[in-house]
Amino acid sequence: MRFGLFSAALLTSTLVSATVPIDGWYSNVFGGYSYIPNNLSTYRNGYYFSNDSFQSGYNVGGRFGYKSNPLRYEGEVTYINGDLSSFKLNNARQSHIDGSINDVAVMANIYYDFPEAVRGIEPYLGFGIGYNWVRTSLTSKIPTGILTSYSDSDTSFAYQGLAGLSFNYIEYLSLNIEYRYLGTNTITYLGKIFQTDMVSAGVTYRFDGNRYK
Repeated sequence: MRFGLFSAALLTSTLVSATVPIDGWYSNVFGGYSYIPNNLSTYRNGYYFSNDSFQSGYNVGGRFGYKSNPLRYEGEVTYINGDLSSFKLNNARQSHIDGSINDVAVMANIYYDFPEAVRGIEPYLGFGIGYNWVRTSLTSKIPTGILTSYSDSDTSFAYQGLAGLSFNYIEYLSLNIEYRYLGTNTITYLGKIFQTDMVSAGVTYRFDGNRYK
């Protein structure tokens, strides 16, 4: 009973102390899960490579921005990685494979922060455009035992959409969780666009804490 009363008091205290930022510079670090769908359909050295899939990938990155309620403006760098799970060579699924995909996205984002539905919890939507670099490497032994390898990289225009929740814990610190979709123009060596779905959690530090409610 005492534990229940203590937990309720702690939650009430946390919500009461939660604050909403007005304006100011901030930085954010984040990381999480990345789902990378099939993005390969191309011919290389007389072979047709297609239908690549990847194990559960990850993303990590950082942001630096400025909030002018209800808008935010920021720059972002994200690194995305996924290890190869399978692919097809001349439409035949390969075994004894190895490889990965690596991506670096440099983005300029704009957000709209909605009014709090619950004290201290702020929903937001965002959109970004920028520059993307992606590298893919694949290897397998075809039935003849010959090692077939494929590796290339390219750059392209990138875009993304974001949706999330920020919990404004104290004046200079907040936590956030978000979903993000990132896509690009067609990558020449892949024969398709590069795209990924990401779910991540992050921490935001506000430099101008004395200017917040």
